[in-house]
Amino acid sequence: MKDEEGLAIWNAKQKLPEGYESLGMYKKYYLLYESLSLSFRQLFDLESTLYPELSLERKFKGVLRIKKGIIHNSPRQKGGSWVKNKVYLEGYG
Repeated sequence: MKDEEGLAIWNAKQKLPEGYESLGMYKKYYLLYESLSLSFRQLFDLESTLYPELSLERKFKGVLRIKKGIIHNSPRQKGGSWVKNKVYLEGYG
């Protein structure tokens, strides 16, 4: 582990049953990665594919949180995405 964020993930995984794999963290990382090249609408559609069980409002708020602080949400806009989950996952790797 590279840092305390990785230690936090490792510690949380110790409490899970053996063989349990949570895809939630990886889905969020993937959304963050894709957010750097997708528009708001495209990211919403991707989140709808990954989380079909969520309400429209919850998906909208999720994309809004990821795109927070970006003024122009064109697909070519780079940077500015909310990267907390990315930092945690990279600390674990």
